[in-house]
Amino acid sequence: MEFKEFLINENVAYMGEKLGDILNALQELVTNGKAVGDRQLRKNCEQIVNQLRQMIRTKWQDKQKMFLPELQSIGVSIMKAIDDKDDLVSVLQDSASHIQDILSKLGTPINNL
Repeated sequence: MEFKEFLINENVAYMGEKLGDILNALQELVTNGKAVGDRQLRKNCEQIVNQLRQMIRTKWQDKQKMFLPELQSIGVSIMKAIDDKDDLVSVLQDSASHIQDILSKLGTPINNL
């Protein structure tokens, strides 16, 4: 395998790993959203949005750049739900499903055992 191909595959796996971490956090918040207080739920959601911002600001290749607007819209929808005091758990469920779609399009495993 050439070194360039290795770096390309490594970059895709890195993005998949980061998205997998965000997906796990979203799924935990969905399942424990009612048990956690509103203040803690909002704080955790803001941390997830900060992780999304960090991913958007990272330099990616052209194949990964096409997913960045979707990630940005997910972050915006979460922050809008926090500001408008909407049903945050349903927004998190939708966000988790969108991230699962992105991961399936990337074609990388979320984690390797």
